[in-house]
Amino acid sequence: MQAHNPLKFWQTIVVPRRILKVTKWLSMTPAAAICIACGKEFKVPMIALSRTKDAQANLQAQFDSHQCSLNEPGSVLRAN
Repeated sequence: MQAHNPLKFWQTIVVPRRILKVTKWLSMTPAAAICIACGKEFKVPMIALSRTKDAQANLQAQFDSHQCSLNEPGSVLRAN
């Protein structure tokens, strides 16, 4: 008798896309953002808030370096 394997190699698993969404703005400068896939929050340090380009670059760098974890609390998983 074969063991039941619910996940076969030809089945498709929907993995949420990693998208950075700005959640807080200070005038025209992004101050906080969230990863849509895992719910991780990112905040711009005070020193980077003085220039919009620095704030954007800081958020993008934090987002690019994080690893999505499906077990993080506050997960925002959605099927696209």
